[in-house]
Parts: sequence; C-alpha cells; structure tokens
Amino acid sequence: ARSEVLLAALGLHQAFLRCTARTMYANVMGAMDAVAGAVPKTVAQEALRAAWQSLFLLVPVVSTTFASLDRVFGRLGQESLGWLFIDEAGQATGQMAVGGMWRAARTVVVGDPLQLEPVVVLPWTAQRALGREFGVDEQWAPSRTSVQQLADRTNRYGTWLPAELPDGQQEVWVGSPLRVHRRCDDPMFTVSNAIAYDNLMVYGTPERGDYRYRPRSCWVHVRAGEADGHWIAEEGRALRAVVDKLRDEGVDLAEDVYVISPFRAVVDGAQRACRGLLPEGRVGTIHTTQGKEADVVIVVLGSDPRRPGARSWAAARPNLLNVAVSRAKRRLFVIGDRDAWRDQRFFATLADALPAHTWQG
Repeated sequence: ARSEVLLAALGLHQAFLRCTARTMYANVMGAMDAVAGAVPKTVAQEALRAAWQSLFLLVPVVSTTFASLDRVFGRLGQESLGWLFIDEAGQATGQMAVGGMWRAARTVVVGDPLQLEPVVVLPWTAQRALGREFGVDEQWAPSRTSVQQLADRTNRYGTWLPAELPDGQQEVWVGSPLRVHRRCDDPMFTVSNAIAYDNLMVYGTPERGDYRYRPRSCWVHVRAGEADGHWIAEEGRALRAVVDKLRDEGVDLAEDVYVISPFRAVVDGAQRACRGLLPEGRVGTIHTTQGKEADVVIVVLGSDPRRPGARSWAAARPNLLNVAVSRAKRRLFVIGDRDAWRDQRFFATLADALPAHTWQG
C-alpha cells in the first residue's frame, strides 16, 4: 500500500509540473539565487518562500550547516520551513540552533550527549560575564549544554546515565535513547557500553562473519621515550609497522582505515609517518571523525610523559574515548604507553579489553 501511495504521489507531481512548467522553471531559478545568496532585498518574503517551496517539491531535503543557515534561510519568517532535522546535536550549542528552530514548524533533534561536546572558543570567564550582564543563568552558557541536552530536558521518555557534567551534575537525562547498537564488533561495543552507557546498550550488530584480515584488535604498548610535544617518534614507528601489516594483509588503506588521536601534534606526526600509505583525510583528530566509521581504526595516544595533565584531560569524561572506540567496526588498534594510560579513568577499561602487544622497534 505504501508503494502504491508513493507511485500515486509521483504521478501527481509529474502532472503538476507539466501543467505549471513555465512557472516552476522561474521559481526554481529563483531558488537557485536564494541558495547562492543572490536574491535582491526588494523581493518580497512571500515570493522567496514560494521559490523555496518549489525547490522542496523537487528536492525534499536540503542540507546545510548552522554557520550557513543564516545566509541561506535568513529572510524566511517564523515556521516557513516544515521540518528541521538537527544531526550530531550533542556537538551544537543551543544558540546555534535557535534561528533554524524558529523558522521550522517541527524539529527533530538527534545526537548523543556522551559523545563529543560543543567546542566553544569563547573563554568561560567571558561567557560568565556576558551571562551576568544580560541576566542569563549559567545553565544556558554555550559550553555548559548542547542542543541535544536541551531537547532531552523536554522529553518525558528516557533514562538517567552516569556522567560528570561541567556543572558538577553526576547524571545526564537521555531522551528516547536508541539502545540497540548495530555498528561495532567486540571489544569496541563492550568498551563503549561500559564507559558511557552504564551497560544499557543491546548488542545488535548483524552477523557478518569473521573479519577477513588476520590482525586482531590489540593495544600496541610503546614505552614513552623522547617526546616532541605530545608526539612520540617511537609510536610513529609502531604506527607505520601496523599500517604496513594491514597493507600486506590486503586491507584497502584508503577506504577501510582511520588513524586518529586526541592531540593535534600527534596527528601531524602520524601524517608524516603514514605519508605515501594513507591519504591525508584518513588521519585526523578524534573530533574530526565523529559521525564517521571505518573497518579499522588506529588510535595513537601520544602525550608528553612530562605533562600528565594532557592524559587527565583526555580521560576527564568518557566522551572522547567513546567516540574514538566506536568509530571502529571490525578492528581497533591502540598505540601508546599502556602503563601510563591505564591509570587514567575509562582507559583502564580499554586496557583490560585489549590484549597487549609489546612493541620493540
């Protein structure tokens, strides 16, 4: 019945376009100007809205960033759009979403407050000062909450999960949680479930047989030595050896492998170590890979042994490690000083789940 309704709707659209071809052509050309931000200010809002409606008749979903939304949809009024879908809402501040939500009749917010949080460059002291100036409670500060957490507050259906929030709260309310996990094999699923979701997730990854390449997930233990910032050259040699092994096994490095790290300096070093093997886009920070996945993920931990505060920062909350681990669908390789990292909260769970492979350069 659904298929018949869809075909009937397509037939109706076809008939409509045949009868209004000249008008629709002009409207769609107007919509192209709107997308490019080239609509003169003298054009009435009703005409601009008609142009967008014509485009949406042909292209039901338009994707944009919050940064571009103001330029693209800025002249549309309240509830001019039907639906707004906000993806990765755990990374967006509430202030970023206000304009889009005001212009939409309905909003669906999808995200995970236990993955990466909003990155706010404005210092906390400045946020507090602005809040005091305008009488805004600190709970609305951009670095204190996300669109996902704000949406969850209004959702009567959900559950409490243990999480240390910036305001000292020890639990976070998650609205309408999607509890069945369908991406990762073990041990990635088990680690993520333990450190972030209080073991409430259900393993629903479909049966896909043994991974066709032999190397098993493991922690490649590299004793920290000389460091250039957070980059440790010996870890770079271990990374090169792991990538070489994967290549020799037949793994498609350009399609099936990500190399990630919590630290920008380590990413720079990893790109040098993998030059000629991995495209630059396959090596990045953990923040750049949220929402992405790969069969094989290699996490290079790095961190200057003289600056233990960097490890404490990475382990302060489960979010960073949760994202790193859950990018890997089939294999996870962690490269770093196991003794130094396993003393950190959450990383102890990771160390217990992965067999240790002692690297000898």
